[in-house]
Amino acid sequence: MSESKYKRTIEELRELASMFWPSELSQKEAEISIIPKLLETQDQFISIIGTDFPDLLTLFKAVELAKLTPNLFVKHLVVLADFGGELLMRLNSRFHELFPEGKFNYVRNGSVHTYTFKTLPITGTLNNDRLGISGKKLLEKRPYDDLLKDVSTILIYGSAIESETTADVLSKCEIGGYLGQPDALVKFIKQRYIWVSRITGGAQANSLGQLAQDYVREYLEKNLASLGAKVTRNGELPGIIDRTGTPAKFDVVVSKGQCPECGGKRNRHILPYRKAN
Repeated sequence: MSESKYKRTIEELRELASMFWPSELSQKEAEISIIPKLLETQDQFISIIGTDFPDLLTLFKAVELAKLTPNLFVKHLVVLADFGGELLMRLNSRFHELFPEGKFNYVRNGSVHTYTFKTLPITGTLNNDRLGISGKKLLEKRPYDDLLKDVSTILIYGSAIESETTADVLSKCEIGGYLGQPDALVKFIKQRYIWVSRITGGAQANSLGQLAQDYVREYLEKNLASLGAKVTRNGELPGIIDRTGTPAKFDVVVSKGQCPECGGKRNRHILPYRKAN
């Protein structure tokens, strides 16, 4: 088989490539998109947070009894507070700097209230997956456990904490100021749509990217199965590192036998430096 068959110019690739997301991938993304689910459950969220609860325990109980699942409730809070995955990870890793006493003193209606954290900080990474608020996990009902309650408290009352330094970090976690004010809450949510659009837009792009990887991997697995090739997503190639000295990651890796470049004689190959996006 001629090697030239696989060498194409940019123009040739452009003619063969799909310049827009294929309809089948867009359809799959729509099935796991968070946007329709957030809009569908917005009224339920407002009915909970718009009630004037006397304390957090009563609010937690209302969430547990509501039709709205606890993880969807937390997702609404995350979006409205513009508190994405990176901030969640930073919150967990710098927890003792933000909450040195392991508790949360916040001001509500002129009085100081205290919430003692039950789970935070956690071992490992605090992210959307860990909270059950990403992609398909949003469709799975999760109990309103201590971790979700800890995070909810921060997202609701973060800007009202007594510590000014911590309050600055959590300045957008201000929805607690709208408890019991459904009309003001609706206005607040509309004003936050610019942040909602940015977060959900990024989530959509990420979902499509993951689906594209799955599509390519499944296609290669199907068509290379007879050759005994191994297809891996987000994989590494033995001995291949980047210029930082860490194993290079590839979206899709197809491997079979020894390295075609050196026949397995070299311990490693150095890839050109690739600047992270």
